[in-house]
Amino acid sequence: MATPMNAGQMSTAIRVASAAILSARNTQEMVQGVCDAAVAGNTMLGAVVFLPDSISSWLNPVASSGELAHIFAKADPSSDPTIPEGHGLVGQAFRTGEYCISEDVLSDHRLQLWRPLAESASVGKAAAFPFL
Repeated sequence: MATPMNAGQMSTAIRVASAAILSARNTQEMVQGVCDAAVAGNTMLGAVVFLPDSISSWLNPVASSGELAHIFAKADPSSDPTIPEGHGLVGQAFRTGEYCISEDVLSDHRLQLWRPLAESASVGKAAAFPFL
């Protein structure tokens, strides 16, 4: 179980993510390093980076880390607000360029489509952060 992140842990996670970004030799190495930094210290149970498909509105998982990353990668999000898969946190973050947080995944209407996945993994909170 992940524990809440305090200011020191947040600072460490940001420093580790920054180092991963600066030392990466390519995009794949960079996004994998960011995922690894996100779950370091047992503050998050999983992290996935999604990038847009070149010919559709679907968002594809390109890097992941953590014990629940395989669950998050099954989400099949979209950036298209006209379809159900575009209503979640990831789609909203892609469209707005702003982070999205759900404090209660099971009752959040934006995540209704993914409720069975969340229940199967006992996910309580979730967030999506866009790379700008």
